Amino acid sequence: YQDGQNGYIWQSASGQANGYNYTLVVKKTDETSTPLKGASFQITRDRSGQIIDTVTTNDQGEATVTGLLMDDYTISETKAPAGYDFIDPVHVHADQFDNTAKTAVLTVQDKTLTTQLDVDKTWDDHDNQDGIRPDHVSVQLYANDQPSGSPVTLNAANNWHHAFVNLPVMKNGKRITYTVKEVNVPEGYTPSMSMSQARCDCGYTITNTHTPEVTRIQGVKTWDDHDNQDGIRPDNISVNLFADGVKIKTTHARKDTGWVYSFNNLPVYKNGKKITYTISETPVEGYTSTTTGFNLTNKHTPASTSVRVVKKWDDKDNQDKIRPNSIQVQLMANNEPSGSSVTLSKDTDWEYTFTNLPVYKAGKKIVYTVTETSTVTGYT
Repeated sequence: YQDGQNGYIWQSASGQANGYNYTLVVKKTDETSTPLKGASFQITRDRSGQIIDTVTTNDQGEATVTGLLMDDYTISETKAPAGYDFIDPVHVHADQFDNTAKTAVLTVQDKTLTTQLDVDKTWDDHDNQDGIRPDHVSVQLYANDQPSGSPVTLNAANNWHHAFVNLPVMKNGKRITYTVKEVNVPEGYTPSMSMSQARCDCGYTITNTHTPEVTRIQGVKTWDDHDNQDGIRPDNISVNLFADGVKIKTTHARKDTGWVYSFNNLPVYKNGKKITYTISETPVEGYTSTTTGFNLTNKHTPASTSVRVVKKWDDKDNQDKIRPNSIQVQLMANNEPSGSSVTLSKDTDWEYTFTNLPVYKAGKKIVYTVTETSTVTGYT
C-alpha cells in the first residue's frame, strides 16, 4: 500500500512489511584494501532524485545510512581522502538489499591520486657551435629532496624529453614536492631550471648554456718604401678576413691607429671543427704585399734617376796650355749639396754620371743641378 507521509511501503509474500528499515553500508578502501577514513558520499534515491543523506567514512573506512527503502540509489563521492582520486558514481539496486539482514554492503576502492611531471632539456650553445654537446644526459627525479627511482636518459631520440607518470601526490597525508636534477652536468655547460606548463600541470625545463669560444685576430701593417719617399702611401688599407677560405669581414689598418688592425669576437669553431682564419689585403697601387701570419708588409721601390755632367772646353784645344788637368763638380738637390764632389778629367773624358738618385723626397720631385766647385784661372 502507499503511505502518504513516508512514500511507498512494500509487503513481502510472507506478510512481512518492508518499509523505511533498510541500511546501506559503504566501505572505502585503497588499492591494497586498506580502509580509508574521511571519504564523504552523497546518497541519492534514483526514483525521486532526492538526496537522502551525506555520510563520511570512519576509522574503519565505513559509513552507514539507515532508514532506507529497498530501492535503487546512486552513491557519489563528494570528498576523497587526501592523496586519493574520486570514484565515479556507483549504483545500488533494490535487489542488492538482503531481505533478511535488510542491509546492502557496498565496497568502493579509491585509486591513489597521481600526477605527472615532465622534464625537457634545451641547449643554449649556438647550435653546438663548439661541438662539445654530449649525445645524452641523465636526469634524476626527487621526491621531497630524496632520489625517486633511477635516473632517466634524455637524448635526440626522445626529443630530449621524459614524462614521469603515475607519481603519488601524497605521502603520509602530506603533499609530495617533486623536483628534477641533471646528473653530471656536461663540462663547459652551466645548467638552469625553469618551470614549464607546456605539456602538463607540472614540469621543468633544464637549459644547459655554453658560451662558444671566441678569438681575436690582430696584425700590423709595415711599409717598406723609404719612409714614403715617393709620397704614394695611402692613409689606410683594407684587410679582408677569410674563414675556411670564405671571405667574411673587412676592416682597415690606418695611419692614425699606428697601422694596427683587428677582428674581434670570432668563433673558434663551426659545427665542432676549428675554423682556419686567413687574411688578404686589397692591393695598393705601386706596392707589392707579403703576409707573415697576420702581419702585412707593403713594399715599394722608390723611383730613381741619373744625372750626367759633361765638361766642355772652349779654348781652341788648349792653345795657351793653361787648361787644368782636372776640375771638381758638386751635385745639388734642391739647391743643397748631395753627396761628395767628383773629379772630371781627361781620363774620365771630362764627364760623370750620378746614378741611383731618388726622384722624390717626401713626395715632392727633386730638382737636380751640378755646380763646378774648383776655380779655373783664365776661364770664365
